[in-house]
Amino acid sequence: NVGLPIALPGVEGKALMINMLDNLRKNPPKEIGGMKVTSVTDFLDTKGKLGPIKSKTDAASRNVLVYRCGEFAKIALRPSGTEPKAKIYLEVCSAPRASGMSDEQWKADCLKVDDLMKKTGADFFAQALKTIGMTPADLKS
Repeated sequence: NVGLPIALPGVEGKALMINMLDNLRKNPPKEIGGMKVTSVTDFLDTKGKLGPIKSKTDAASRNVLVYRCGEFAKIALRPSGTEPKAKIYLEVCSAPRASGMSDEQWKADCLKVDDLMKKTGADFFAQALKTIGMTPADLKS
């Protein structure tokens, strides 16, 4: 598991964050980190498993987008309720260790998963910013 913050600068940061989530809701990515997005869950969707929104507090806590990429990767995006930032949560895992797999092969597989997580995080970070006309370079001081 890894968490990546997206801090949006300036007075307009909060509006940019809201626009970013709105844009991702309207046009979800089809691929993240080279993996096909196989499902998208928007917890604000009143037709989803959580049903109608009951209050502003309920809406704020449900403002989460989750993208699944096959069986072994999940990417979630959640905005801060008070600051102009959001956080990307990544889970990328491997298939279970096969019986008889050498320690060296298992370590190599784990390193591939770590690399895939970094690639997935960087790609989603860039895709999210692109929806508001920004790039990761725009956030570097």
